[in-house]
Amino acid sequence: MYRKMLTLAVIALVIAGIAVSLLPFGSSLKPNDASLNRALHIDISDLKVGQTKEKKLGHRSLVIAKLQDDEFLVFAIPMSNGNYLLPEFKWSGPLVACQSFVQQRHFQCIDTFQDKPVWHSYMKWNHRGVYVGENKWGKIIPDLPRVKHKLVGRHLVVLG
Repeated sequence: MYRKMLTLAVIALVIAGIAVSLLPFGSSLKPNDASLNRALHIDISDLKVGQTKEKKLGHRSLVIAKLQDDEFLVFAIPMSNGNYLLPEFKWSGPLVACQSFVQQRHFQCIDTFQDKPVWHSYMKWNHRGVYVGENKWGKIIPDLPRVKHKLVGRHLVVLG
């Protein structure tokens, strides 16, 4: 009986010791103040609910959508020569070039060729970045790629 109690006490002590020793490690994984200061800060004080804001950064465009007062979504869309590069089947190999993609309430490629819309029913995402267009050739088009972010005062800090 004492042996069983002693074994359970040792196991409980070992588990508690492991948990206590992992706490500092877990808290060190959060971004520190120095990395937050170096990260990209975007002023969102003028953004109203339902609006989007775009920040073009070389080969990608960051699109910030304000859903509610404290709820923002940040999407990273690849770009080349001023065109958005949309996925044919996956974001790791975007192929479809689109000039007009960020709309007021959703994301949709509405380019025209010879006065006819191009990709209008296939390249369409809702305001949360979820694909809502038609599935072409039975393939699933992925949702818009999201970027980790943090709100600091009137600024949105891009973490990824």
